[in-house]
Amino acid sequence: MGSTMVSEARHWINSLMLVVLTMATLTRWCSCSGAAPYHCSQLIDKENVSTHKPGPPVFDDMYATQTEVKSWSTTQSNSLRCCVTAKPDPEIIWYRNGELLSSRNYRIVIQSNGQVVTINDIRKADEGNYTCIAKNAYGNISHSFLVKVTSLFVLQKPVVILQPSPWKTFVGNNISISCTIMKSARSPFVMWFHWVKNSIKFCRGNRYHITKIKKKEKGTWLSTLTISNVTMDDQGNYTCTAKNGAGSGQAAHQNGTLIVLELKPKTSHQHEDNTFFSKNPVFLGVVIAVGVSLLIILLVSILWRRKKSRSDHGTHFPINDQQSFSKPDDNPLLLHADDMHIEIPVENLQLLMHAPGAGNDSDLDFDVFVSYSSLDRDFVKNCLYAELTTTHSVCIDFKDFEAGLFITDNIANSVFRSRKTLLVVTRNFLKGVWTFFEMQLAQGRLAEGHDVLILVLVENIPVHELPKPLQHYRKTKTYLEYFNEDVRPHFWDRLRSAIGPSLRGRETEKDESV
Repeated sequence: MGSTMVSEARHWINSLMLVVLTMATLTRWCSCSGAAPYHCSQLIDKENVSTHKPGPPVFDDMYATQTEVKSWSTTQSNSLRCCVTAKPDPEIIWYRNGELLSSRNYRIVIQSNGQVVTINDIRKADEGNYTCIAKNAYGNISHSFLVKVTSLFVLQKPVVILQPSPWKTFVGNNISISCTIMKSARSPFVMWFHWVKNSIKFCRGNRYHITKIKKKEKGTWLSTLTISNVTMDDQGNYTCTAKNGAGSGQAAHQNGTLIVLELKPKTSHQHEDNTFFSKNPVFLGVVIAVGVSLLIILLVSILWRRKKSRSDHGTHFPINDQQSFSKPDDNPLLLHADDMHIEIPVENLQLLMHAPGAGNDSDLDFDVFVSYSSLDRDFVKNCLYAELTTTHSVCIDFKDFEAGLFITDNIANSVFRSRKTLLVVTRNFLKGVWTFFEMQLAQGRLAEGHDVLILVLVENIPVHELPKPLQHYRKTKTYLEYFNEDVRPHFWDRLRSAIGPSLRGRETEKDESV
């Protein structure tokens, strides 16, 4: 029994020592909490610090006067420390490339009264010069860090090969042409262009249909362009372009030539066929009846499949005598290049390429991309952007456009990396070229059944002054009126509801699962 009591006493003594060590460790770890004296880890031996006399901020001995170079890798998390001792407590401010560093970015965490900055899920765009400035009533000091980011992923630019040409067809027929995309492990974004003299034109509109499928071979994709109701204006050279995260590739347009032929006159054999039917009206009636029956069966099958598809996806479109949604290209909500003729010089072909769109929320980086006219920047930046960033991750040009990329690349990356596209409609917006381009890119996701557009009318613009797609949207969809003083108190709640739950919650769930 005595040995048992000794064993229990030893156990309690060991437990007590473990608690004491744990508390000591926590006390040391919390040394950046801001309690006086104000410091990160340990005080330096200076008179105004050791005696706690008032004085200007002083860095720890661990900091050199020159700029520190930090080498980080993408997807990781790292911190920058600016340990300061001062009395009274200093104010610490961080800058990146001369701009104030804000903690509104959900990936950036500023801790310990500003002494520590932690960046999570590091990206290539986080590169730059970071500077911390500490100041109080007695003076100020600063220290800089040069952060370099290395990507952990190695991608290859796609290689594009057109199917053999020339391709021949008759006026009024449909024709399909294909290109093979190789060495692209990531799904590429594909576009087709029609060369017309010294310029090129988007292959977009009701008569063009582009598909993309993954082949069995690793990193190989097949894209097909189908042109309906071919005209003489469709002849010429066609090229296929593709882009992934590593760059873009294109097929030589000289290798793809479409030749359109006039319709041939009816042959004598066709006249004989007409004579045969005219002499046998009963047989002609049977053929017509069979054809009508097959057509009715086909229409019933199409309607049933459409109804089943809508039921499976939870999507219901209002259909009446004046409106039909038989296929995506017929939907007036889709914005086609035919509504505004755009000719792009040959040397600017690369401007039209952008990153592939994401189909699932897990592939998206932002809740919403804001499309607006640069003439309305003051309202968007100081009012709309400032309010939305408190609850959602917002993609906007002055913050997220990557330096060195073409404008078209940045616009496309923003549209397809965001779950929603917010159109800030003003009269300046209706006159912009880039705003129309942003609406065009959003149609790619509309055609797949994703409700990505949010319409905000900042000015009271009559319906007849809007483009036809926006007229239809205003008549058939719910939109937001910022100019209406009666609904202004509910405007922000309705806008956040239209955007949906923030992707920030998804990042939190990922961290907890890890």
